[in-house]
Amino acid sequence: MLRDSFIMTELKEMKKLKTDFQHASSRMMSSKYDEDSIYVERFVSFVEQTPFLCECLQSATKKANSQYNVDKFLIRVPNSNKPKIAIPRDGNDHIKGMWELLKQISRDNTLCALSVSICSTYGQRGDVIIQNFLKDTFSDIIAFFNRNIDNELNSLDAEMAKTPTYQQIITYNGEVVSATPAMGETVTINNCVNENDVKNVSDFINKLCLALNNMGIEKDAKGLVEKNLTDIRQQVSSKKPEKSIIKKAVEYLQGITSKLGENTQFICLLNELIKLLAAMKLY
Repeated sequence: MLRDSFIMTELKEMKKLKTDFQHASSRMMSSKYDEDSIYVERFVSFVEQTPFLCECLQSATKKANSQYNVDKFLIRVPNSNKPKIAIPRDGNDHIKGMWELLKQISRDNTLCALSVSICSTYGQRGDVIIQNFLKDTFSDIIAFFNRNIDNELNSLDAEMAKTPTYQQIITYNGEVVSATPAMGETVTINNCVNENDVKNVSDFINKLCLALNNMGIEKDAKGLVEKNLTDIRQQVSSKKPEKSIIKKAVEYLQGITSKLGENTQFICLLNELIKLLAAMKLY
């Protein structure tokens, strides 16, 4: 039950991301001439501020071989007064090339100028020129992000289909009961900690400790972080977890992250751990 609650939260967030991404990408691809690069800039910002999309992008681009600059994007075509976009057409280099060009356009506000220099034909409206350029140049990176979002949704759906192992004890006036009490009478429901959730918490804490080891912080500060992580692990594993101890440990970890430097991996892992603890009703 608790595990399902955690996955359902992840599913809800991923479905919202899918909707938000479709809105941001659709708005960019339908940019108008008098808007120039504003919606390219907003799309780039949206991707950079969304951890899941950043992870997908980093996973692909770190395997790319090419280093890009503005001179590599445009090449002259023999017997033509128009340049053309020079982005590798295959694999990770293709993704990296599209992303670097999007950032270039966003940074320099050059969507109109670039679109006209490449795609304009006599009598064609500016809006059509820009939208044709965006479609021809960036459709593949939109499809790349959509594919990763759909794969994650499918993975979460598959997890939801698995049956968790948990116990539920219903007590009425201090005694275990199986029948529903009369209307208006008080019932307490105590959910024993799901074994899968305990394992997930332990896995997150192991990853946090590994991230901590790679940060090179002072020994005393590291020791305090490890102590609070150990407190959380012990409470989650106990028969009667003390929420106050978990809450205190979490608040300490949240408070100290600002002093640990810009460590995205540690902060992201901590946020995921907090969401799991909240789904388990332990925080």
